[in-house]
Amino acid sequence: MRSQVTTKRGDRGESTALSGGSFPKSHPIMECVGTLDELRAQLALARLEIIECRGDPEEQQAAFLAWLLNACFALGAQCSDPVQRKPEFHAVTIEPRHVTRIEEEQARLEEIVTLPSAFIASAANRESAQVDVACTVARRFERALVRLKEAYPESNLDAPLVFVNRLSDYLYILARHLEGGEHHVVDYKVL
Repeated sequence: MRSQVTTKRGDRGESTALSGGSFPKSHPIMECVGTLDELRAQLALARLEIIECRGDPEEQQAAFLAWLLNACFALGAQCSDPVQRKPEFHAVTIEPRHVTRIEEEQARLEEIVTLPSAFIASAANRESAQVDVACTVARRFERALVRLKEAYPESNLDAPLVFVNRLSDYLYILARHLEGGEHHVVDYKVL
């Protein structure tokens, strides 16, 4: 029986992008897509943690994270085919309206969260810790996206870059929101 997953192309250290091109797994396209896969998985785990630990009180956050999971697929298409060689695979592209949606959700949280005037040393609970992990992956994805834009200056990755930058800001404030005011800040006296 033929595998639905295994192509054996990876055995040679290559992978096929959405554009149809074959690239080494170290190529900026593959690095970007792979980091986005990790981000999507971390966001999914964060969503499940919030649902399991918080339930209905955080239903709006779980729904927004589900929206972000779908946005990852639009981002993935833009990363895997940065010059849109296959426009039929770009059903949705990340645009300023998507950035606005993240900014609005972040602003909503910032109205109810007071950040401490010190660096956060550690998350205060499992949910906020998982969101912090997703935030760090979002920042790594942003760096991969910058390298992809440098490799393909003709690409239109401006809106995705802004989107991912705002995503990491949103995730940071979400983690602090989930702490409910119980922030674990840096204490240099313990050193």
